[in-house]
Amino acid sequence: MSAMEAMHDTIVRVLKKYDLRTEIPDAERKKIFAAKKRALTAILKKEGAWDFMGSTAMTVFFKFMERGFSISLGACARVIQVSAAMAALVVITTAALTLNRYVISPSMMAGRGTHGTVVFTLGDVKLQRAGAAPADLSIRDSVRDGDVLITGGKSNLVVQIEGVGTVRILEDSRISMTSLLKGGTETVTGLESGKIFSKILKIQGQSYEVKTPTCVVAVRGTEFLTSYEEKDTEVRLLSGKVSIEPIGAKDGGTALDAGNIALADADGKVSVRSMTDLQRLELEKYALAPYIENLKEKTSEEIKAIFDGIKGREDEIDEKIRIELEKLRAEWLRLSPLDRLRRQGKPISMLHLRSGEKIGGSVVGRRGDKIVVDTGDGVIRIPANAIIKRDEIK
Repeated sequence: MSAMEAMHDTIVRVLKKYDLRTEIPDAERKKIFAAKKRALTAILKKEGAWDFMGSTAMTVFFKFMERGFSISLGACARVIQVSAAMAALVVITTAALTLNRYVISPSMMAGRGTHGTVVFTLGDVKLQRAGAAPADLSIRDSVRDGDVLITGGKSNLVVQIEGVGTVRILEDSRISMTSLLKGGTETVTGLESGKIFSKILKIQGQSYEVKTPTCVVAVRGTEFLTSYEEKDTEVRLLSGKVSIEPIGAKDGGTALDAGNIALADADGKVSVRSMTDLQRLELEKYALAPYIENLKEKTSEEIKAIFDGIKGREDEIDEKIRIELEKLRAEWLRLSPLDRLRRQGKPISMLHLRSGEKIGGSVVGRRGDKIVVDTGDGVIRIPANAIIKRDEIK
């Protein structure tokens, strides 16, 4: 084996070892080709090899590259025989082409990246890109602007956004990565349904938002859970501060402090209450997912080992959650039906019926000609014309 072929095999082995399988966008690929072409032209001229054969061979070579063809080292040596300096550059280029249009990610060559990286997966997790069917996700897969992340039941995944933080997409969720590091500072995720836990680094000048169909949650350096279901957006804040602004609101956003929960309904009304111990424990478990420094240098196995390392602490929190659930279950059974509703922060009314009966509960809404009421023991429907009076009670 020649020295050039040995170098070729070494580069390919390194690329495979570190799982560098990010496909370069067409616009970025053209820039890279243009830069390499300029470099080769300069070398040829310096070495006195810029003649008809040299210029023609180089033109043919780059035409193959632009079309994504993989060219063997031997073929390159036969086509372009100019100088040792140029041959070395050809070896490096050809080694990358062996992966057939897959080379080191542009973010690995140009400092801060413009995409995220999957660092943890569990269960049924998929990525959907424009014009393509959903595809299964694996550790080290790239996530870019416009990608949609989808999780099934009992599934979740963690994406690390370089220089921003990590986001954990929980089960039965659909998230669109609207904008990743736009202008180098702005990141926006769109929560279409389900839940997303965001753990954002405290970096000056960075902005991060979670948008739902009803509101925008804006942060700088914090840990919080956002959920969206049936036109209601809920935000649970573990640390830091966030601003919650309903879509179309004219009076500005609502500031939320750590340890609290905000609920924004479809009408733009935002209510705030304290977080329970159980809710806090759940967020602490999500927050264990680390931000991995020097992620580009890690293999899939090394990333998996990092997450395996937090399993013990997750188990400890799971045990605390189990104990808290048992306490809450026992306490719940001792409460009256109306006290159960109060514990859930629901408004309570006393309904006076024509029959003389009184029913206490939380009015859920109206379905046709009936009023839906949660009594604390269950949900009932009362004909609207049977109610003669409604009093709000504490």
